[in-house]
Amino acid sequence: ISNYPDPYCGMVESLPTACFEDTILELWASAGEFNQQSEDKINSLTKEEILDKVNNYGYSELFLTEKDFKPLLGGITYDENKQIIAAKAVKMEWLGRMNATDALAQGGSDTAGTGELIDRETAEFENEMINVLLEAKNIEPLEYSVEVNVMSSFGQIVS
Repeated sequence: ISNYPDPYCGMVESLPTACFEDTILELWASAGEFNQQSEDKINSLTKEEILDKVNNYGYSELFLTEKDFKPLLGGITYDENKQIIAAKAVKMEWLGRMNATDALAQGGSDTAGTGELIDRETAEFENEMINVLLEAKNIEPLEYSVEVNVMSSFGQIVS
């Protein structure tokens, strides 16, 4: 209590903001960020390299902290040594920051049909994310299924 509000509030306000991610891609970030080096690593991954990281490397290179990535996987198959050898699903979450004042001032978008307005920048990001994920449904190998659940996607996908 002796450090509140000063210097605590000033220190918190000076920290950079970031979107939250919860994805196995964190395993290949580079020194706390995604950059060309991490993109190159991700683009050249083999199944063996992915399994090695998920099984043996419990550390988020994005948030620079220990993390268990196994809860992000579903339908896991283990070998006799209790090592993951396959997974049928992977969950990836991205939480962004929206400017609610802009959403109200701009008239906002409610493509989700929920009554919750989003600002133009967030709507553009969500639209692009939906397009990328829906296009992935047509990429080989076709035995993989991509399911899209973006805040605004319900109203767009069903229409």
